[in-house]
Amino acid sequence: MASVTSTPAAPTERPSAVTARDLARATATRQRRGSRFKIWAGSVCTALVVLPVALANLLPLPDANAQDLAERRLPPLSAGHLLGTDQLGRDLLSRILHGGQVSLSVGVLAVLVSGLIGIVAGSAAGFFGGWVDALVSRFLEAQLALPC
Repeated sequence: MASVTSTPAAPTERPSAVTARDLARATATRQRRGSRFKIWAGSVCTALVVLPVALANLLPLPDANAQDLAERRLPPLSAGHLLGTDQLGRDLLSRILHGGQVSLSVGVLAVLVSGLIGIVAGSAAGFFGGWVDALVSRFLEAQLALPC
Protein backbone atom coordinates (compact mmCIF):
# COMPACT_ATOMS: atom_id res chain seq x y z
CA MET A 1 0.00 0.00 0.00
CA ALA A 2 1.28 3.38 -0.82
CA SER A 3 1.85 5.50 2.14
CA VAL A 4 0.58 8.94 1.89
CA THR A 5 2.53 11.18 4.11
CA SER A 6 0.62 14.11 5.13
CA THR A 7 2.34 16.77 7.03
CA PRO A 8 0.31 18.43 9.65
CA ALA A 9 -0.74 21.86 8.60
CA ALA A 10 1.36 24.47 10.30
CA PRO A 11 -0.74 26.89 12.27
CA THR A 12 -0.99 30.10 10.38
CA GLU A 13 0.25 33.06 12.32
CA ARG A 14 -2.10 35.94 12.49
CA PRO A 15 -0.50 39.29 11.97
CA SER A 16 -0.44 41.42 15.06
CA ALA A 17 -3.01 44.12 15.38
CA VAL A 18 -0.35 46.35 16.94
CA THR A 19 1.67 48.14 14.35
CA ALA A 20 5.01 49.88 14.65
CA ARG A 21 3.15 53.18 14.47
CA ASP A 22 1.02 52.20 17.49
CA LEU A 23 4.13 51.26 19.45
CA ALA A 24 5.83 54.56 18.63
CA ARG A 25 2.74 56.51 19.63
CA ALA A 26 2.45 54.60 22.93
CA THR A 27 6.12 55.19 23.72
CA ALA A 28 5.82 58.90 23.00
CA THR A 29 2.70 59.15 25.17
CA ARG A 30 4.39 57.32 28.04
CA GLN A 31 7.48 59.53 27.81
CA ARG A 32 5.35 62.68 27.65
CA ARG A 33 3.33 61.59 30.69
CA GLY A 34 6.52 60.76 32.59
CA SER A 35 8.11 64.10 31.76
CA ARG A 36 4.99 65.97 32.87
CA PHE A 37 5.08 64.16 36.21
CA LYS A 38 8.77 64.99 36.67
CA ILE A 39 8.16 68.65 35.89
CA TRP A 40 5.31 68.85 38.39
CA ALA A 41 7.27 67.00 41.10
CA GLY A 42 10.29 69.26 40.61
CA SER A 43 8.13 72.39 40.62
CA VAL A 44 6.40 71.38 43.86
CA CYS A 45 9.72 70.57 45.58
CA THR A 46 11.24 73.84 44.41
CA ALA A 47 8.19 75.81 45.56
CA LEU A 48 8.37 74.16 49.01
CA VAL A 49 11.88 75.53 49.41
CA VAL A 50 11.74 78.86 47.56
CA LEU A 51 8.36 80.22 48.72
CA PRO A 52 9.04 80.19 52.47
CA VAL A 53 12.46 81.75 51.87
CA ALA A 54 11.05 84.42 49.56
CA LEU A 55 8.20 85.21 51.95
CA ALA A 56 10.26 85.11 55.17
CA ASN A 57 9.64 88.82 55.84
CA LEU A 58 5.86 88.33 55.59
CA LEU A 59 5.64 85.24 57.79
CA PRO A 60 4.89 85.71 61.51
CA LEU A 61 8.37 84.78 62.70
CA PRO A 62 10.46 86.25 65.51
CA ASP A 63 13.28 88.55 64.50
CA ALA A 64 16.25 86.53 63.26
CA ASN A 65 18.73 88.48 65.38
CA ALA A 66 16.64 89.01 68.53
CA GLN A 67 18.35 87.39 71.51
CA ASP A 68 16.53 85.98 74.51
CA LEU A 69 18.91 84.26 76.90
CA ALA A 70 15.99 82.88 78.91
CA GLU A 71 15.06 80.74 75.88
CA ARG A 72 18.51 79.36 75.03
CA ARG A 73 18.91 75.99 73.31
CA LEU A 74 15.24 75.10 73.20
CA PRO A 75 14.50 71.82 71.42
CA PRO A 76 12.52 71.69 68.18
CA LEU A 77 8.74 72.09 68.43
CA SER A 78 9.02 74.31 71.49
CA ALA A 79 6.39 76.96 72.08
CA GLY A 80 6.87 79.62 69.42
CA HIS A 81 10.04 78.06 68.00
CA LEU A 82 9.40 75.38 65.38
CA LEU A 83 13.06 74.40 65.01
CA GLY A 84 14.15 75.52 68.47
CA THR A 85 16.69 78.17 69.42
CA ASP A 86 20.48 78.48 69.41
CA GLN A 87 22.87 79.23 72.29
CA LEU A 88 21.86 82.92 72.30
CA GLY A 89 18.12 82.25 72.21
CA ARG A 90 17.65 83.21 68.55
CA ASP A 91 14.94 81.41 66.56
CA LEU A 92 16.56 78.90 64.19
CA LEU A 93 13.74 78.79 61.61
CA SER A 94 13.80 82.56 61.27
CA ARG A 95 17.58 82.56 60.88
CA ILE A 96 17.46 79.80 58.23
CA LEU A 97 14.76 81.53 56.18
CA HIS A 98 16.38 84.96 56.33
CA GLY A 99 19.80 83.48 55.50
CA GLY A 100 18.20 81.62 52.60
CA GLN A 101 17.16 84.94 51.09
CA VAL A 102 20.81 85.86 50.64
CA SER A 103 21.63 82.47 49.11
CA LEU A 104 18.63 82.65 46.78
CA SER A 105 19.58 86.17 45.66
CA VAL A 106 23.18 85.14 44.96
CA GLY A 107 22.02 82.08 42.98
CA VAL A 108 19.56 84.04 40.84
CA LEU A 109 22.11 86.79 40.24
CA ALA A 110 24.77 84.24 39.21
CA VAL A 111 22.42 82.64 36.70
CA LEU A 112 21.42 86.01 35.23
CA VAL A 113 24.99 87.31 34.91
CA SER A 114 26.38 84.09 33.43
CA GLY A 115 23.44 83.88 31.03
CA LEU A 116 23.97 87.47 29.91
CA ILE A 117 27.69 86.88 29.37
CA GLY A 118 26.95 83.70 27.41
CA ILE A 119 24.36 85.40 25.21
CA VAL A 120 26.66 88.34 24.41
CA ALA A 121 29.70 86.12 23.73
CA GLY A 122 27.73 83.64 21.64
CA SER A 123 26.03 86.39 19.66
CA ALA A 124 29.37 88.09 18.95
CA ALA A 125 30.92 84.78 17.87
CA GLY A 126 28.01 83.98 15.59
CA PHE A 127 27.69 87.47 14.12
CA PHE A 128 31.36 88.25 13.48
CA GLY A 129 32.74 84.73 13.00
CA GLY A 130 36.42 84.36 12.10
CA TRP A 131 38.90 85.29 14.80
CA VAL A 132 36.14 86.43 17.22
CA ASP A 133 34.52 82.99 16.99
CA ALA A 134 37.89 81.31 17.51
CA LEU A 135 38.66 83.52 20.53
CA VAL A 136 35.28 82.88 22.17
CA SER A 137 35.65 79.16 21.48
CA ARG A 138 39.11 79.07 23.11
CA PHE A 139 37.82 80.92 26.19
CA LEU A 140 34.95 78.45 26.45
CA GLU A 141 37.28 75.47 26.10
CA ALA A 142 39.62 76.92 28.75
CA GLN A 143 36.68 77.40 31.11
CA LEU A 144 35.44 73.85 30.50
CA ALA A 145 38.94 72.48 31.19
CA LEU A 146 38.85 73.84 34.76
CA PRO A 147 37.42 71.51 37.41
CA CYS A 148 34.29 72.63 39.18
